[in-house]
Amino acid sequence: MFQLQRKWKINMDGSLKDLECYFKLMTMNGATSVFHIAIKLNIFQTLSSKPLKANELSERLGYDKNALELILKSLCSIDVVIQDGEEFLLAPVMQFLNSNYQNLSNEYWDHLDQFVKTGAPLHQMDNVAQSEEYYQQQVYSLYWMMRPSAEAAAHMLGIGKTRMGKCVLDLGAGSAIWSMVFARNDPNATITVNDWPAVLDLAKTLIEKEGVASQCSFLPGNYHEIDLKENSYDIAILANVTHLETEEKLIALFKKIRFWLKEKGELIIFDIFQTEEGKATASLYELGLALRTENAKVFSQSELELLLTEAGLKVSGFSHIQTAPNIMGYIVSTK
Repeated sequence: MFQLQRKWKINMDGSLKDLECYFKLMTMNGATSVFHIAIKLNIFQTLSSKPLKANELSERLGYDKNALELILKSLCSIDVVIQDGEEFLLAPVMQFLNSNYQNLSNEYWDHLDQFVKTGAPLHQMDNVAQSEEYYQQQVYSLYWMMRPSAEAAAHMLGIGKTRMGKCVLDLGAGSAIWSMVFARNDPNATITVNDWPAVLDLAKTLIEKEGVASQCSFLPGNYHEIDLKENSYDIAILANVTHLETEEKLIALFKKIRFWLKEKGELIIFDIFQTEEGKATASLYELGLALRTENAKVFSQSELELLLTEAGLKVSGFSHIQTAPNIMGYIVSTK
């Protein structure tokens, strides 16, 4: 009896924060289950062709109409399906998801049990042999994922206002969204975009779409191996790159960039920096990174600043980028 009373007292004394945590976990778990069952039942694939009513979807897929309608309403509540009158259609976000993003990178999370036992990742996207193929698959998704952060950062950095007519080097550019936004904000800026050849081919299509192709030139190859002239660039960009490298490789890369920068030139690092608002996203990103890389690491602001200093660069500023996904920030350092 005493044990029951004690247990009841603990439950009754639970804080509001505990209750919120419980319902948050319940909601996340339910939302994940509904999302993945929608993939399994081909709901998203069927709705991709045209909007359908619940009974029409039921007839096509052969599932119970009432149960299917409850699932559809749940999908609407997590913003992946939209209800328009009696019809249901895919939300825009589902049209952007491709590659392994279609199932929210579930192949990596399925590897968690083996990862805990062995410490071995599922893939090694930080391995030179795998990197080009992997990033080919990510270019278009990263373009829309990073666009709000890139636009906010360009505004914060005064691109086209306090920073004008700059010669910019974008290393390991991927989709090139960061330098692309720089170019769009400053018609007098010139951009050199570097990445693997197959990745650059895809980035070129996005650059043309943005209307800044005349400002851009392309430099294919491994940024550790390219050879550039001293004092050539006003700004170098490393966006979502530092977390793929070891400390030793970063110091060597920072020194090369310093050589390439003009006097008072700037290296701007855009990457993941944990905030209270984005704590869960950043922590899960770091775990996901370990599941798909061998030596990658999410560096803290202080760790990167120490490496920059060791490479002979002077740290001049840090800012969080306060827009979705709320985990991005940038460090500015000068030659």
